[in-house]
Amino acid sequence: RKKPILILANGTISPLRAEAIGRVQHGIVPAKIKGLWGYFSLNGSQIIEPQFEEAGPFLGLMAIAKINGRYG
Repeated sequence: RKKPILILANGTISPLRAEAIGRVQHGIVPAKIKGLWGYFSLNGSQIIEPQFEEAGPFLGLMAIAKINGRYG
């Protein structure tokens, strides 16, 4: 099974390797690593440690995420 990689609009490939990735918004991408979702920059730097059961894209300064069965 192949893991997704993030290919940027300019054709470069991000170093981010994950089980799954979400939609990029405002330069931030949700990514699933070791079964949990976190948020990363387009260069692969961790912004928010993977800790969520689900994670949506950032809309402005916020994103919807699920932790311990609850959304917030």
